[in-house]
Amino acid sequence: MTPEETLRKLLWLRHGCPISVLYVDDGEMQCSECGIDFKRDDAELIEQKWTEQSLKNIEGNDPKILDITSIIKKKSDDEYMAKVDKMIDHLKRPPE
Repeated sequence: MTPEETLRKLLWLRHGCPISVLYVDDGEMQCSECGIDFKRDDAELIEQKWTEQSLKNIEGNDPKILDITSIIKKKSDDEYMAKVDKMIDHLKRPPE
């Protein structure tokens, strides 16, 4: 296996889509979810397909992504506010 083939295989296996959508029969390295052929697509085409998929996700065409993003944002906001509240409580305490 050449270094390029090794990198393509690693990219295919770890690019972020679930393993259940990866096609491997007959030595293929394709993803049915994002439409990338990791065996044949060149780097520019892979980048273009990822960019298109990312834009679709940002524009709201994939509700799973938006739901996760809102949960992460809410959790981050809650954690931030808890830290702010803790600092305010500390500042309200009389000096020892």
